[in-house]
Amino acid sequence: MKMTFRKLDGGIKVCLYLVVGTAVLYLFLLSIFGTTSVGPADLTAGTGSGGEKAYFLKDVWPVRLLILAAVFCLIWLLRRYFLPAVRIRRHWISAGLCALFILTGTVLILSTQMHPISDSSKILRIAEGMAEGSYEEFRRNEGYLWRYPDQLGIILLYYIVTLLAGEKNYIVLQFINLFAAAAAGLAAGKVAEMIGGYQGSWTGIGTELLYYIFAPFLLFTMYIYGTILGFAFSLFAFYMELLLLKRRKWRYVCGAAVCMGVAVVFKTNSMVMMVAMLLFLVYDGIMEKKKRYALAGIAAILLVQVLFTQGIHGFMSMKSGCEISKGMPKLAWVAMAMGNGGPAPGTWNGRSVSMFEEAGYDYDETNRLAMESIRHSLEDFMDDRSEALLWLGKKMAFQWNNPAFGAAQVLRNRPGAFPMPEPAESLIYGKAYYRMAEAMNVLQTVILAGCMCFFVLENKKKPREILLPAVAFLGGFLFHMAWEAKSEYVFPYFLMLFPYSVRGTGLLLDKVSSIFQRRRIPFGRSVIVPACLLTGGILLLAVLYPTRLIQYTVALHDEPELCILYKETIREQVQAVEMQKQERNIEWEEEPYMEQ
Repeated sequence: MKMTFRKLDGGIKVCLYLVVGTAVLYLFLLSIFGTTSVGPADLTAGTGSGGEKAYFLKDVWPVRLLILAAVFCLIWLLRRYFLPAVRIRRHWISAGLCALFILTGTVLILSTQMHPISDSSKILRIAEGMAEGSYEEFRRNEGYLWRYPDQLGIILLYYIVTLLAGEKNYIVLQFINLFAAAAAGLAAGKVAEMIGGYQGSWTGIGTELLYYIFAPFLLFTMYIYGTILGFAFSLFAFYMELLLLKRRKWRYVCGAAVCMGVAVVFKTNSMVMMVAMLLFLVYDGIMEKKKRYALAGIAAILLVQVLFTQGIHGFMSMKSGCEISKGMPKLAWVAMAMGNGGPAPGTWNGRSVSMFEEAGYDYDETNRLAMESIRHSLEDFMDDRSEALLWLGKKMAFQWNNPAFGAAQVLRNRPGAFPMPEPAESLIYGKAYYRMAEAMNVLQTVILAGCMCFFVLENKKKPREILLPAVAFLGGFLFHMAWEAKSEYVFPYFLMLFPYSVRGTGLLLDKVSSIFQRRRIPFGRSVIVPACLLTGGILLLAVLYPTRLIQYTVALHDEPELCILYKETIREQVQAVEMQKQERNIEWEEEPYMEQ
C-alpha cells in the first residue's frame, strides 16, 4: 500500500510538471511570436477619438531568441564572476533592494498624486459616503453594492482609511499597496528558497530583485483596487502553507488561513488561490500518514473564510440598514466573457449588467438568461471551430501577452493634485512608457523561458509542496479562459511564476557550467531528455507553423498595414504628449490649479 501511494504521488507530480509546463510553453511561444498592445479603436481618427482596441503585433522570433540567449549569457557571467566576489551579507542586500523599491514608489506616488477613476473611484466614493452617513449605493436593485457585494471587503478598508486620513485617503491607500508589494517581494524570496531547497541562497535575492524591477508591479501600487493586496496576502498564505507542509507546526495553520481570508476579502478572484491551497491540503492528506495538519488547514481556511465574509456582511448591513444581496450571478460574467465587444474577445461589453436588468434584478432569472447565452455561444463555436480557436487565441493573447499588463489603462487619464513632473508623465503617457513596455516584453520572455527550464530540469522527486504556486497559476490560466478578459486580472498569476523562473534559470546555467568544467558534453539522462524534447518541439513547431493551429493560437498577428498604422499613431501620441506638456506648463504658470 505504501509503495502504491508513493507511485501515485510521483505520477501526480509528473503530471503537474507536464500540464503546468505546457501552459508556460504556450505563453512563451506567444511572447516570442508577438506582443499585444492596446491603442485607439480608430487609428485614422487619432488618439483622442475615444474607445480602445487590442492590437496583435508581430515580433521577429529569431531576434527574440537571440536576445534571450544574450540575457542568459549575461546572467551566467554574473553568476560565475560577480556573485562570488560579493562580500555583503545577503540579508543586507535583500533589505537594500526592498528599501530602494519603497523609495522609488514613494517618489512616484508623491510626485503624481493621481486621483482614482472608474471602478476604483466608485468604491472610494462609496467609502467616503459611508463616512458621511450616505448609503445610497446599498439600495435594492440599482445600487452598486446590490450588484457587486464582493466589493464590500475592500470598501470596508477604504472606509477605515477615510476615517483616519480624510481627503488624502487615496495617497494613504497607494502607500498601503506599496508596502504590501515590498513585503510580497521579501516573501517571494523565501518561497523561492523553499522551492530551490537552499535557504540563504542567491535564488531568493534573484526572485526579490525580479519582483522589484518588473515595472508593472511598481506601477500597480498606484492603482487603488484589490489587485496588489489580494496578490500579496495570497503569497503570504502560500508561504505559510509551505511552512506548514514542510515543518508541520500548528501556528502555520492559523497564519495560512488568516492571510488567505484577508486576500479574498480584498480581491474575490483570490478564491482561485484559495482553491489551490485547499487542493494541496487534500493532496497532502491523502498521501501523508499524519493527516491532522491537512485536515486542520482545510477546516481553518474554510472557517476563516466564512467568518470574514459573514462578519463583513453583517457589519455593513448593520451600518447601512440595508440587506446585503447575492449580487449578479457569476454565470452572467461567464456569458459576457464568451461574447465579443470591447477591445478584444471576452472583454467587458456590459452584457452581464444588461442581463441582470433585463431579468428585473432577479437572481434565478439572470442565471437562466446567462445559461441560454452560454448555450448559444457554444453552438456558434461548434458551428465554426476555426473561428472559435481564433477567438480563444486572441482572448488569451490579450490577457497574457501584454508585457505592461494593463498598467497604462489603470493609470492614464487620472487627474492629479498638481502638474505631473516630466519623468513621471513620460513613464505613464510618453516615450518612457513605451521603452518600459519594450524592456518588459524582453523580461517577460526571459521569465517564461526560466519557468520552462524549471519544469523540464527540476528533480521530479522533490517534495510536492513546491508546486503550490504553480497550481495557483494553472488555476488562473484555466479560470480566465471562461472569465472576463483583462490583463490586470491575470497579473497576480503571472507573478506566481517568478520563483520558478529564477530557480529554472539557475538549473540551466548549472548545466552549462558543468559542461565547461568537464570540457565535454555530458550524455546523461538529465541532458538527453531535455535536449530531445527541445529539438522535437522546434521541429514540430516548424512543421505546424503554417497551420491554423499555430496561426490562430500563438502566431496571432494583425495585418502589416494595421501594425504600421498603429506604430505611427503611437509615435504621434508621444509627440503630442510632449507638446501638451509644454502648453500645460504655460497655463499652470498663468492660472493657479483648482483641484478637480
